[in-house]
Amino acid sequence: MAAAATLTVRYSNGMDEEVALRFGSNVLGKRGGPADVTLGSQSLSRRHAMIKVSDSAAECTVEDLGSTNKSAIVTPSGELQALEPGTVYPLREGAQLVMGDVQALFSHAGGEGGSIPSTGHGNRNVMFVKTPASPHGRTDITSVTSGAGSTRIMPIGSGATTGGSHLDHKLVYEHGRADLGMNLPYDSALLWIADSSLQMPLPDGWQEEEGGWFSNPQLAVQCEERPQNVICRNLYKEMKRKAEMESSLGTLFAEEALPRLLVLDPATQLSLFHYILPGRNVVGKARQGVDITFERSAAMSKRHGYLEMKEGRVFAGDLGSTNGTYIGEFPQTESRRLEAGAEVEVHDGQLLLFADAEATLSMPAGGNIVRA
Repeated sequence: MAAAATLTVRYSNGMDEEVALRFGSNVLGKRGGPADVTLGSQSLSRRHAMIKVSDSAAECTVEDLGSTNKSAIVTPSGELQALEPGTVYPLREGAQLVMGDVQALFSHAGGEGGSIPSTGHGNRNVMFVKTPASPHGRTDITSVTSGAGSTRIMPIGSGATTGGSHLDHKLVYEHGRADLGMNLPYDSALLWIADSSLQMPLPDGWQEEEGGWFSNPQLAVQCEERPQNVICRNLYKEMKRKAEMESSLGTLFAEEALPRLLVLDPATQLSLFHYILPGRNVVGKARQGVDITFERSAAMSKRHGYLEMKEGRVFAGDLGSTNGTYIGEFPQTESRRLEAGAEVEVHDGQLLLFADAEATLSMPAGGNIVRA
C-alpha cells in the first residue's frame, strides 16, 4: 500500500531518512519504544509526537505528546512555534517540524509536491543587474525588495522572467542547507534565496566546463562551484544580518534606502555587497565579533576598521590595524591612510582599502531607512 504521507527526516549528524506515514494516527518516538514510527535519535521521547494524516492534505495535524525535549513547527513567517502538549496544530503540505534535535519535512501524498513551503517571503522580487561599480560582466545584486506577485528573477544581459517556482521543495531545502550554508529550518523565511539560486542563469561571461568546473575566460578565473552559489550565499548572509538587527530593534529597514559596501570576491571576481546598517559595522577577517568579514584576506587584521552610519551618512575609521585603512580623496582616486581614532565621512562611489581588500561605497538615492 502506498504511503499516505512522508517525513523527510534530518538528524543532527547530517544524515537523512525518509519515513512513510499511514492514514490516521502516527505516533513518532525514538527507536526501541512503543511508537508507530521510530526514529534514530535519543533526543526523542518514547512517544514524542503524533501526526494524523487525512485524505485531504489540508486536514492533517500534529500534536506533541508531552515530550521531554519538546516539538516545534516553523510558521509561515519563518519563526519556530513551540507546540503545547495536547494541543492539535494544522500541518500543511511542506511543513517543517523540529522534534528534539531532529528536523523533518512533511509531504502529503495528495499534495502538489512541486511548490516551496510558504515562508512569507515567496513573493519577494529578486533583481540582478549591472551597475557602474560592477564592470566587465561582474555580478552585483543591487535590489532585493518585497512586493506582490510571484518570484521574479532578472538575469544579467537578458529580460526578466516571471512566474511562480516549480522546483521541488526538498531540492530547494537541500540546496539551501548544503550549498548556501543556510541554518534550516530556523532560516526558512529565507528559502526564497535558495529557490532563486537554482533558477538563476550563469552570470555574463561564465561557462560550465567538463568535470563540473566553472570558468570566466575574460576574467581568467575558475571555481569548483556554481558562481550563482557565491552570489546567493552572500545574499543570504546579508539578509540574515539585516533581519537579526531588525528583530533586535523591533523595526524593518527599507532595503533600497540602505548604503552598501561593494566588494570583489577574490576567488571568482564576482561583485558582492554588504549592508551598512545603522550604527557601527566592524570590518575584519575574524569569523566572530565582526559584522563584515573578509575571511580570505591575508593582510587584514581580525578587527580591522569600521563603517558607521549616522543619520543617513557613512563614516569610516581604523581600529588600530596592522596594515591600515585607506580612503580615496573624494572625488579623486588618490588615497590616504586613516589614523587610529580618526573618523572620516565616506561619499558615494568613494574607494576604501582595508589592507588588501578593496571596496566601494554605494549610497542610496535617498528615502527613509525605516520602512513604514
